[in-house]
Amino acid sequence: MTGHANGVGSELAGLVADQNLTAALRVLEEAIGGAEADYASAAARLAQLHINKGYCHQSLSLSRKALKDYDAALAIAPGNVMALFRRGQVLQTLNKKQP
Repeated sequence: MTGHANGVGSELAGLVADQNLTAALRVLEEAIGGAEADYASAAARLAQLHINKGYCHQSLSLSRKALKDYDAALAIAPGNVMALFRRGQVLQTLNKKQP
């Protein structure tokens, strides 16, 4: 068992059919742990991509688009320091532009 959901179905079906529910639970717990780790890693990568996109928009002086990108990153990773910092920079820029 690799800890991922791939291949779990047939193994799990066999264990349940044999009424080996303790082993089935172990397989499920392992698969869930692997899926959670994969999800966390994917979420971190997705947040970083939004931050990178925001940086590009910010560098092109497209502040409102950058703000949306940083907000998207923060929706995924609320405590991301870089997204918070850059969002603050954009908000300062937008406040300076307003009369």
